[in-house]
Amino acid sequence: MEESACTVHCAVKRVQDQDRTLEYLNFHNQRHSDAQMAMVVYCLIIHPNVVSKIYFGLNQLTDETGAKLAQLVANTISLKLLDLRANKFGCLTYSTIARSLCVNSSLVILRLCGNTAVQRYHFDHEFINALRLNPVRDLKSEWRIYTRTNEFNRLKDAAEKHVAPSMLDFLLFMHLGTK
Repeated sequence: MEESACTVHCAVKRVQDQDRTLEYLNFHNQRHSDAQMAMVVYCLIIHPNVVSKIYFGLNQLTDETGAKLAQLVANTISLKLLDLRANKFGCLTYSTIARSLCVNSSLVILRLCGNTAVQRYHFDHEFINALRLNPVRDLKSEWRIYTRTNEFNRLKDAAEKHVAPSMLDFLLFMHLGTK
């Protein structure tokens, strides 16, 4: 069965089985809720390196799922694409995903644009901090955070203009979960 035709139950089974042929999960534009996607997200957290691409855009997911997906981002080394655009994510999701990027270097494409109640550029500091603490990124990175415009180069340029992080910055982030 193709991933694009995979049901929630099928996806859960394939992730639990750590199916090596499963490259991506595509639940784009299916109007799923947090409750409907909870088991898929739970299985992804338990098995963080099963898929390399996740398409969860155009659903009805909220910060409840967004914070869990940020946990996945922090723990995976294989996730290359995370499409979460046009859901109902708010400040918690933006903040936790930005923090997860402090420890994740594998994510190349991040799509968060089109979500609710997030002021444009309100979270720039957190994404810039992620790039300061973890500057190793693919040159083709695409972060569409607020709009359909790729904001990665703008944020990377801003991060490079800041003072390099100190050992204290790393220690505070890693051990206290602070900036």
